[in-house]
Amino acid sequence: MAFNFPSSPTTDQIYTSGGATYKWNGVAWVPQPGAFVFVSDTAPSGAPVNSLWWRSSTGVLHIYYNDGTSSQWVVVSPSGPAGPAAPYLQGSVIFDPPSMATNVVGAIQTMTVTGAVPGDFCQASFTTDLNGMTLLAWVSALDTVKFQFQNKTAGTLDLISGTVFARVWKQ
Repeated sequence: MAFNFPSSPTTDQIYTSGGATYKWNGVAWVPQPGAFVFVSDTAPSGAPVNSLWWRSSTGVLHIYYNDGTSSQWVVVSPSGPAGPAAPYLQGSVIFDPPSMATNVVGAIQTMTVTGAVPGDFCQASFTTDLNGMTLLAWVSALDTVKFQFQNKTAGTLDLISGTVFARVWKQ
């Protein structure tokens, strides 16, 4: 079987034909054993069929599958890092809550959580001690989580800056 390798390849370029995969090392096309494994937030382009992609933002494993008419990424394991019972999406943002007097509800803040839709379950956490404050979170729109701090304690609280994490579970 003759191969039609690209005439001007770039280093580390992948070429697949007839089930065989080759990689250009800068001098020659080198046969590659098996499939590739990619880890990233976005689907890799140019991957050979039967490659695996671990979507690091969701913990979901995909395989690049050819059904005879087209090739596409197909979910292998629909669960995320929390296990089969609780796959989740996650987002985070650095935030410095303002000083809040007792019974004050803070301003609503926003963060992006790709794949979240209204109606999904949402929970937030903060990387520093809340000292009795409450942190609420909800999915307000596609890919959007809103969160809000509330001081229901008996005194003024001034939390230090930290990271707000939101986890979203699909319903």
